[in-house]
Amino acid sequence: MIKKNFVAVFIIVNIFVAYAHAAEKPQWGLQALMDQLAQVETSRAKFVEVKYDPLLKRPLYLKGILKYQAPDYIRKETYKPFYNQFAVQGNSLTITREGGKSRTIRMQKYPSLWAFVEAFRATLRGDLKKLQRFYTVTFQGTEKRWTLRLDPLNRRMKKKVRQIKITGRNAKIKSIEIIGMHGDRSLMTIVQL
Repeated sequence: MIKKNFVAVFIIVNIFVAYAHAAEKPQWGLQALMDQLAQVETSRAKFVEVKYDPLLKRPLYLKGILKYQAPDYIRKETYKPFYNQFAVQGNSLTITREGGKSRTIRMQKYPSLWAFVEAFRATLRGDLKKLQRFYTVTFQGTEKRWTLRLDPLNRRMKKKVRQIKITGRNAKIKSIEIIGMHGDRSLMTIVQL
């Protein structure tokens, strides 16, 4: 009888311990994703971007390199079919065209441009508060396959961009889709180096 009671108590204790251990681990979601992204100090990736526009006879294919360095440096360098570079550091965006001609812009003077840049930069650094400053943020998925949907809050940006969708796996962004308001859209596929 004592042996049966001991076995029953042992089973109950093991069930309780397993349940308590499972309850300790928080469910993976938006904040866990942001926490993982915030741990990434640097990343480099190749991209292929396809732009669809009603004004173009066929889609435009772009190829290049993306670079991120925490906390606030992003560079998008397109090398095919033409060269251009967009580099963001702090509050400045520097655009360099083929031939080396550059122009620097203070993003605060252009709120819709600033909002557009922060869709990527705030996501890369896991800064949910900054994202929510510019977008309504919707999350769905799992750690292995997630999607962030960003709906612009900025009045001027709403006239140009309906939505930005960012997909990924763990702390790696796999694609960025920008859906415009006038039948235009772009889809960037990203491969980490």
